[in-house]
Amino acid sequence: MNTERAKHKLAELRGLGKEIWQSRDIDSYIQNERASWDLEFLEEYENQAFLLENFIKEGTESGVATNFDPAKHLESLKNRIRE
Repeated sequence: MNTERAKHKLAELRGLGKEIWQSRDIDSYIQNERASWDLEFLEEYENQAFLLENFIKEGTESGVATNFDPAKHLESLKNRIRE
C-alpha cells in the first residue's frame, strides 16, 4: 500500500480537459462506446459458441469411450484451451 501523500488535490482536476469535450456530441460518443462494448461481447460470445460447437462435434465423432476417466479428460480439455 502506498502511504505517500498525493501532491495534488482531486478538486484541482476540476474542468481539466474540458476543451476536448466541447466539440464532441456527448450522446453520440456514449452510443459509440456502448456499441463497441456490445461488439466485443458479441465477438467473445461467437468465439465461445464456435469452441463449444467444435467440442461437441469432436465428441460425437469420437465414438464410444472405453476406460474413460472423466477427471483426466477434463484436465486434458483445460490444457488444450490454455494452449
